[in-house]
Amino acid sequence: MICGNINNNDVKTVINLSNYRVVLFDLDGTIAETEMAGHLSAFNAAFACHNINWCWDASEYKRLLKIAGGYERLKHYQDNFLPAKYSHSLLDDSLLKQIHLTKNDIYSRLIKTGVVQPRPGFVELVKKIWAHHREWGVVTTTSTTNWLSLWDSAIKDKVDLFPKVIICGEDVSQKKPSPEAYLLAAKKLGVNPNSCLAIEDSSNGIRAANAAGMDVIGVKSHFFSDDDLTPSLAVVDSLTYLEFGLKS
Repeated sequence: MICGNINNNDVKTVINLSNYRVVLFDLDGTIAETEMAGHLSAFNAAFACHNINWCWDASEYKRLLKIAGGYERLKHYQDNFLPAKYSHSLLDDSLLKQIHLTKNDIYSRLIKTGVVQPRPGFVELVKKIWAHHREWGVVTTTSTTNWLSLWDSAIKDKVDLFPKVIICGEDVSQKKPSPEAYLLAAKKLGVNPNSCLAIEDSSNGIRAANAAGMDVIGVKSHFFSDDDLTPSLAVVDSLTYLEFGLKS
């Protein structure tokens, strides 16, 4: 399935698509580096909008990214990481959900400014998928509105092939590392999971795809650069070091 050198940025890692019908991309960190300029900035702005005296820095947010889903991240922070000085002002679930909705609205407006673009190599990979008569899709635990914001502002005018399937956080009851999202994608596509190739930037994502019975390519990202991606077929520093081909 693989030709070339793994983790060698002087030589592209060539992935043979002959055994796959669909390539499924994670979104945040994989298709685009959305976390720092997008999600983290939007969370902190949402806290200010609701007069909540929380402020996440990059190192704190990196820890919180181990929790999939924005609302789940807020809940986990309050239950586990919240500094003792805030303990007298715990927020109820309805307010946490409202903060999350505000955050998504701010994120959408940020994305519309063009501050986040697809990672280098992504558009070229989608074009190769089309050229080899394969399909692509998105399997993410972020909100549908977040996917649509990035699609409308930064992707749709750059690619000729619309994703065959899109699975977002609202579509599943359990988020990554549960395999539910990937299994749902295969079900909607009407294919065996082993005919799908996943591309992920985090250990949670790789565990999810592997548990669904899919091969995975790991790509390093800003916040998950030190994650263990070794259960993957290959690990690359950038999508530009991936090449799709066909070999009988």
